[in-house]
Amino acid sequence: EACADPRVNPLDARGKVHSILLTLLSPEGVPVESFTAFEEKPDGSIETHYGWDSNMRIPATSWPMDLIVEAPGYLRAHLSKVASDQTVTLRRGPRVRVQILNPGAIPACFELQVSLRPAADENRNLWSSAMASMDAGGTVEVNAPEVGTHFIQATLMLATNGMTRGVGIRSDGQRVEIADAAGVQTFSITLDEGSLEQSAQYLRGNG
Repeated sequence: EACADPRVNPLDARGKVHSILLTLLSPEGVPVESFTAFEEKPDGSIETHYGWDSNMRIPATSWPMDLIVEAPGYLRAHLSKVASDQTVTLRRGPRVRVQILNPGAIPACFELQVSLRPAADENRNLWSSAMASMDAGGTVEVNAPEVGTHFIQATLMLATNGMTRGVGIRSDGQRVEIADAAGVQTFSITLDEGSLEQSAQYLRGNG
């Protein structure tokens, strides 16, 4: 609004605010309803934006923008120096099956979740959406968010008092190579049973 105070007259708040509109599509051209965009800033920091209705407008804190776009079930899209609205067609992520060789070691009333974390994320403040729960046969299936080297991370979960808490579990064969190929890639791991027992005791005692 107009202000009669002469001290305000030299100020001018007008200017341009840069932003881009992201629209995500499946390989079949169907809008992807839920996704995450990670904005990589020049200082190396990451700002996270969430989209819920197949498109999202991102205000730019740096310009042009470097973005990593991720949606469950698809490979990440890396967008460099983005300076205009973008429609991105995603590719399906490789399907990965993790077979737990000692599922009987999971204590009763606990759940095991397995996630895939790209090795490239070690130098980024990103968290993969590739996570699923172990079934009764000790199998977990997820889609990898990248190709190349990943770490298999197992987390023991306990739900209590309306909350869910988890602790990471050591396993062998954590570092695996995932290819951009059709079909299901299978990896087998054995959980550290001593770590399982200690983690179960910790979760019970702090639930």
